[in-house]
Amino acid sequence: MARESVAMIADIIASRALADRDAAQEQVLQAFRRAEERVRPATPAYATVGDEFQSIFRSSAQAIRSTTIVCLSLPEGLELRFGVGVGDDRIVDASGPAPIRDGSAWWNARAAIDHVRQAQRSGRSRARTGFVHDGGAEEKAIRGLLLLRDHILGGMRARDKRIALAGLEDVPQARTAETEGIRQSAVSQSWHRSGAASLVEMLRQLDEERS
Repeated sequence: MARESVAMIADIIASRALADRDAAQEQVLQAFRRAEERVRPATPAYATVGDEFQSIFRSSAQAIRSTTIVCLSLPEGLELRFGVGVGDDRIVDASGPAPIRDGSAWWNARAAIDHVRQAQRSGRSRARTGFVHDGGAEEKAIRGLLLLRDHILGGMRARDKRIALAGLEDVPQARTAETEGIRQSAVSQSWHRSGAASLVEMLRQLDEERS
């Protein structure tokens, strides 16, 4: 029986240029597993064909939080783009190692990631995430939020991402400074300068809306 779900499709950007695609896929799955320690999806992420990954979430807020953690967790030089779609999800073939799914959630997720690809190829956008639901006000608001989130993430250096992830995981700044081999004041400066503080506050507000 079909039910409304939030489907996510992700793919590796410029995967054919990677020196070791198998290692890259494993690093992507590790990033998803780290996200899944804090966000419990309806279906954990799994690899499909063509350097793609799929997952199912219970809410749009879950999808936003999870994909943010994934982006912060990926090693330098490895990037994903995402398509998130809301709609019906159903299993059409469960005989293989990973079930084949269908439904409007997946059609919307595919449309979302295709839109991101086309926009990147044309140079119209540097966004990494597309979102499709029903064309209503909520969809437009989430698309705007994701555009700003991707802009912040795109401007972060590798250390900024590590500091942002540590803050998201409630690691004290003094411990982060020790890990990075820098002063605590430098951690604080990165936290505010890079946009990490705003990013984490946005995720916390999404959690409050959900609760």
